[in-house]
Amino acid sequence: MSDASSASMPDKRRKTPVKRPKGLAAKLGETMPVLGPMEWDFRWITSQSQWSVATGYEIGREVIRQANYILRQDHSVASVLHPAWRWFVVGGGLKELMYSVGSPWMPESSLARVLEPLVSSFPDFGKLETLPPSSFSRKPWVRSQAKRKQPKQGLLFQSQVVGEWLPDTEDDAAPRDLSQLLVWGPLDASYPCHKIIMHVPMLQQMTRKEAQHTFAKWVAGSGLFIGPGRSPMPKLLQLAFFRFNQGRVGLNQPGEFRVLFEPRNAKAVNKESSLFGAGQYHPIVASRYGNPNVLWSKSIKDVMNLVRPYAEQLAHMVELSFASRPTAPWTGKLRKIDERGH
Repeated sequence: MSDASSASMPDKRRKTPVKRPKGLAAKLGETMPVLGPMEWDFRWITSQSQWSVATGYEIGREVIRQANYILRQDHSVASVLHPAWRWFVVGGGLKELMYSVGSPWMPESSLARVLEPLVSSFPDFGKLETLPPSSFSRKPWVRSQAKRKQPKQGLLFQSQVVGEWLPDTEDDAAPRDLSQLLVWGPLDASYPCHKIIMHVPMLQQMTRKEAQHTFAKWVAGSGLFIGPGRSPMPKLLQLAFFRFNQGRVGLNQPGEFRVLFEPRNAKAVNKESSLFGAGQYHPIVASRYGNPNVLWSKSIKDVMNLVRPYAEQLAHMVELSFASRPTAPWTGKLRKIDERGH
């Protein structure tokens, strides 16, 4: 067959489809803006205590960012806050929310505790017109907070004790079984803490070894504790992956991230780097956490699972507050801003 005739014939050979990224990573790459190095390069941090402070600050900051994305439905500008959020802050909604920090029985308490490190870092949070600056821009505050005495972590047990019986009426009969009078005794726990209630079936008296085995089995199956072996991926590093992925479409984001932090390229990202901070990124460069693609995918999912529920709760509160705002001379400014599409 001649070249001319073959050129006119349709090509029936099976063509390999172009592989495109799917899932959350692809969505972040396609719908959100690219973020600069200060959003995902935390090598400036010089100690574990600073790392912990920056983690709390940045997670609260990401909750506000994601809440504004939900409100705006336009992710083209990373730092612009929705008018409803500004109303929520200036109108006292945020201040009211933060009152629930010390009230763990309130449904808003967990959200308030997540935002507390961020909100408490500014004397007047209500004057911020844009997203709070990165922790890198707040280094003096991070370092001062890191010097404060941190509560020790531990596993504490709250005992049950016999409480005082007080009849509600004259006809009330005292309980016959002392177990009906049991109440939770005092617990000297460092705040904040996670409260875990576990009932151990005592059909017959256990030996100490049996009790330890029962508790160890429950711990292993609870998913609440870190297992043995390698250290878990630090949340701040997971957040770095999450932010780096935004606005970057492609299949090799883990590889691009790793190459940036190789010794030959690291200074091109952020010239301020400490031994501790560089050490946090070194396992990524050395691929010590296993398959980089699996690690990347799991990390950004973990961040979304952590941040998104709080962001949705916050966005809902902001919407309700904005919808019920009273007519005031300065609300017109917010309406004008809204009409411009921001």
